[in-house]
Amino acid sequence: MPGLSREEIAAYFRAQRAVVYRWALFLCRNREDARELVQDVFVRMLRRPPERGSSVATVVAWLRTTTQRLAMDRWRSAGRRPAAGHLSEAPAAAEAGVDPDEGARLRRALGRLSGRQRLILLARVCDELSFPQIADELGISVSSAKTHYLRGLDALRARLGDDKQRRVS
Repeated sequence: MPGLSREEIAAYFRAQRAVVYRWALFLCRNREDARELVQDVFVRMLRRPPERGSSVATVVAWLRTTTQRLAMDRWRSAGRRPAAGHLSEAPAAAEAGVDPDEGARLRRALGRLSGRQRLILLARVCDELSFPQIADELGISVSSAKTHYLRGLDALRARLGDDKQRRVS
């Protein structure tokens, strides 16, 4: 089956650019790198588009996964992950009541999760997707999405030193 047309890709770019930028900014921790990553994601989409007739959820999952993979490729080619605190978002963090050092700790802890756990946690927390939406997006069962989410939370708690054993859903 042929891939999406240039017009369809342009429509996805207009509709999803801000979301992809938010993911890229979280992963890159630098506004310029995030903008470049967004461009790379949509260039990749032009070169190897998802199949025509794919659902919006499938294309969004493709965008999310491609953003993460391209960010990881950049880290590998640089020989390291971006430095914690590289993103100059201290004013935004302060306005949100978040300690910039705590934000850096959280990013490091998230970076140590498996790719699937990180994707599911970000989809659930940042994008406020339900478990059925996440499962549909990733092509897994709802129970598997919940399991990865809970294991990711447990790993975060362990890495952040939070010994409260309550479950967040």
